[in-house]
Amino acid sequence: MRHIYAVSLAAILIFCTFAYLGYRNRVRPAVHKRLMLFATFPLLEAAFDRWPVFDPYPLPLVHVICFVPLVLLVMGYDWWSTGRVQRVTILAALSLLTAQQAPHLLSQTGAWQKFALWVQLHMPSVS
Repeated sequence: MRHIYAVSLAAILIFCTFAYLGYRNRVRPAVHKRLMLFATFPLLEAAFDRWPVFDPYPLPLVHVICFVPLVLLVMGYDWWSTGRVQRVTILAALSLLTAQQAPHLLSQTGAWQKFALWVQLHMPSVS
């Protein structure tokens, strides 16, 4: 259960970061659109994770199976529409895929387990 907590917090952080950067780049439409698109990808994690077809696979593999094709589609669109892959697309893709895989490694550490236990003990329960 504490592992899922790490993944959920990471998804929130990824969404907020891309949304903030997209907001800051409103004056650059191409950058803004790509950042806002990448901000929506973490919102899809829960939906992909619930598909029964992915039940036998571990969560990090599900993220790779689902999000790499989406990132490749965005890169393909860039290539088709502008003749090159935009720098913001490359950086956002690397950030997204790294930030999705990092919580799976982080959640296995003793420090994370202690932190998650502390949060669990100090948060009021909802009954």
